[in-house]
Amino acid sequence: MTSTRKFPVNTLLKRKIFSWLYLLIGATAFLFWTGCEERAPSDTGLGVLPPGDIVNIEFTDTFKVSMETQRIDRINTNQAGLQLFGNYVDPEFGRISATAYTEVEVNAADLNFGQPSDLRFSSLELVIPVVTTYGRGSEPQIMRVFELAEKIPEGEDPIFSDRQLSTTGPELSGNYEFTVGDSISLRDIFVPLDSNLGKRLLFADSTILNDEDAFEDAFKGFQISTSPVSFASREPGAIFGAFLTDIGGVLRLSYQRFDPDSAIFVDETFDFAINTGSKKFHAVERTDFQGRLLGEEERKTGSHYEFVQAGGLVQIRTEFPDVTDLGLVGVNRAELEVKVVQDFLGSNERFAPPGTMTLNLADENGKTLVTDDGIPIQNSSASYNSNEQLYSFPVTNYLQEVLSDRRENFGFIISPTDSAVTINRAVVGSQSHPTLAPRLKITFTRLPK
Repeated sequence: MTSTRKFPVNTLLKRKIFSWLYLLIGATAFLFWTGCEERAPSDTGLGVLPPGDIVNIEFTDTFKVSMETQRIDRINTNQAGLQLFGNYVDPEFGRISATAYTEVEVNAADLNFGQPSDLRFSSLELVIPVVTTYGRGSEPQIMRVFELAEKIPEGEDPIFSDRQLSTTGPELSGNYEFTVGDSISLRDIFVPLDSNLGKRLLFADSTILNDEDAFEDAFKGFQISTSPVSFASREPGAIFGAFLTDIGGVLRLSYQRFDPDSAIFVDETFDFAINTGSKKFHAVERTDFQGRLLGEEERKTGSHYEFVQAGGLVQIRTEFPDVTDLGLVGVNRAELEVKVVQDFLGSNERFAPPGTMTLNLADENGKTLVTDDGIPIQNSSASYNSNEQLYSFPVTNYLQEVLSDRRENFGFIISPTDSAVTINRAVVGSQSHPTLAPRLKITFTRLPK
C-alpha cells in the first residue's frame, strides 16, 4: 500500500518562494564577482566615477572682510524685559550711564486708607528687584530717585534710549548707598524715600487713588539712576538690570491706622505695583570716551580693532566686496568668523562679550535693512564661543543669493541680540589685525561646464 503525505497549501507556497530566492541570490553573486574583476576592491567613491561626472568641491577663506564701527546711540526700550540703571567707567569705552523711568500703579479696588486723623505715616520704600549686573557690582553706588514732572508716553510706539523726561522736586532717596555684589541671581534693593511723598500718597483723596488717570496725573512716576562713580578702583561702577516683566518692583507704603476695637494704632502696609502693565523705559548714554580706545581708534583707517556694544551704542557694518569674483558656483557652506580680542575683557573678564549677536541685512546706505513696519531683517545669529573666543555666523544663503544675482551685496550689520536689555560690549579684530582678522570661510562646488 502506498501512502501519500499531504502538505498544507501555505507550506507548498513557502517552498516555492525559497527556491526562487536561492536562485536570485546565486545570480546576484555571479554578477557581482564578474563585474568587479577588473577593479580592485579599494576603488570606490570619486575614483570609479567617469571623469566628466567628478564634483569639484573647493574651500577658501581668503576673501576680504571689511568692517566699520558705527555709533548709533539709541534703541527702543519701551516696555523692555529689563530696565537698566547705574553707571560705570570702562577703561576702553568710557563712562556708560543708564537711567530707568517707571510709573507705579494702584493694584487694588476701592482703596481707602481711612480718615487722616486715624493715620500715622511710617515709611516709604522703593523695592527694586535687581537681576543682572555688568561691571563691578561690589562697589557701592549712590542712588538718585526723582519724581517725574511729565507722564511716560502711552502706547506701544518706540521710546528710544536717548529720550529724557523732566523731573520735579528734590532728590527722594537722601543719597542712599547700596551694593549688590558681582554675582547675583536676584537681589532686592530697599530704597527709603522722602516722607513728604509718602504722606501725599497716604492722605490722598480716595477719588484719586481709585481712578487710574487721576492717580497718574497726581503721581507720574520715577526717574531712577545713580551718582557718577569715582575711580576708587580700576573699573569702577556697574549697570544694573531690574524690573523683570514677571518680577516687578513695588513702592511700599508703611503706616499705622487707628483700630477702634482695640483703641490702638496698628501697623499696616500697602504696595503700589511696578509690574508688566506699568509703563517703563530706560535711557543709555556714553560719555568721556575721547582719549580711550573707542575714541582714539573708532575712525582710524587701518585700525586693528572694531567695536560692538549693546544698549544701542555701537554696531559694526560688515561687507564682502570681492566675493562675486567666485562666479556662479554652488555654495555648500559659508561662515563669517568674528574674533574677540581677549586683551580688553577687563579684570576677571568683567566686561564679558554679548552672549549672542545678530547679523542683520544692510541696505545700500550701510544701515540696517528693515521691513515696512521698521523691523530689522535678520540673516542669522551666533552665540559667543568662549573656547575659541569668536562668533561664527552662517551666511550660506546670503552668498548663494548674491552669486546668483538674486540679492545686492550690501553686507550686514552686527549687533548684540539682546541690545535693549543689556550693555555688554566686545572689541573684535579688524581686517588689518595680524592674528585676529575676521574670516569668510566658504566651501563651494564648481559646476561642470
